[in-house]
Amino acid sequence: MGLENQVALVTGATSEIGYAYVKYLLQNKVKVLLCDVNVNECQIISRKFLKKFQNINIFSTKCDVTNEEEFENAFKTCIKHFGRLDIVINNAGVFDNSIEQRWSATVNINYGGVVRGTLLAIKYMGIPNGGSGGTVIQTSSLMVFSDSYHCSPMYLSTKKYMMEFTKSFG
Repeated sequence: MGLENQVALVTGATSEIGYAYVKYLLQNKVKVLLCDVNVNECQIISRKFLKKFQNINIFSTKCDVTNEEEFENAFKTCIKHFGRLDIVINNAGVFDNSIEQRWSATVNINYGGVVRGTLLAIKYMGIPNGGSGGTVIQTSSLMVFSDSYHCSPMYLSTKKYMMEFTKSFG
């Protein structure tokens, strides 16, 4: 089955990686909901893609992955706007070296956002829950595969936890 006419929800859509995901999906005729805390940037990106590609279906909404209600509303918005949901890309994340000030935000966004997004994907796409199945994609980091990277311990540990969480689904 190709990607054409599938529906994707992308968190962290205004980041460089998020932008690349959205571009790839639109090039493959996927309907895309851009989700980010910066809804104004989402709208700018939407307009840019509407000018660049013909016959695309793109929509945006504000989504803070640390806010459970707001995150679930993004899923509901996607299904209401497009009629279904096939792909969830958990891409929201932060890289912060200021451990003392922002460690809890790093954990809540990088790991908590993936957990929330995955559980919501199961809730809305899971066959046992009345959905038709789907795909969940997690954005990690190459840093998790090497011991030579020296970066924020919170960033690296959240990405490693996220990898193990994802593997636990099989």
